[in-house]
Amino acid sequence: MLALIRELGAGNGQVTGEALRLQIKEKIQKMGLFYEAGLLHGDKDADKDGLPLKALLVDLLQKGGGTKAARDAADEIVQKLNGQQLLSLPGGAVQHIWMEIPLSFARFQTNAVVQWSGRRKKGGKIDSNYCKIIFYLNLQFMKETLVEMNVQNRIVSIRISSLKKGLQEAVKPFLPALKEGLSKTGYTLSDVRFGEFQPGAVRAALSRPDVSGKGVDLRI
Repeated sequence: MLALIRELGAGNGQVTGEALRLQIKEKIQKMGLFYEAGLLHGDKDADKDGLPLKALLVDLLQKGGGTKAARDAADEIVQKLNGQQLLSLPGGAVQHIWMEIPLSFARFQTNAVVQWSGRRKKGGKIDSNYCKIIFYLNLQFMKETLVEMNVQNRIVSIRISSLKKGLQEAVKPFLPALKEGLSKTGYTLSDVRFGEFQPGAVRAALSRPDVSGKGVDLRI
């Protein structure tokens, strides 16, 4: 979905969904958002590619190296990364994850705020049949954009909110490819809705989830 939004904003197909997926995965690993959890659970790949940013900054703070300005900057980044972990709700029947990820494109850089909520199976694995994912991005051409994707029994519904005029018409050429791509992964696209971006809706959408035993929902 992020790839679709990027293509709409830039008017080209330089960024593919697979390339964006790999970039997000790489950024999460390099930032060290789940580094401690990986070590705790005996993840052999936790430090395969070297220590992530968070581990290096913690080491710097513990050893008192660098200038005061460098230590202050390191502490600010560590606190921000810790905050993302605190906003997640591990354990229980539902997993809730909140992340802010820097993304780089050919001529543009931005941060993507991603909130994911999904059920856990009995073995602890994520149930990909039921989840909700929210993306908040500030794009080069579309500016502030909110994408909400809801998955119920592998049926996907999407809502896109943006200040860009004529968004619904601009999206139409991409919908068949989106539907086909989801179908190849075993998901069915039910509908794509559009709305005007409201700054207050971002805070509501990125709030903590209300979860029932029958599914996953977020306060919108």
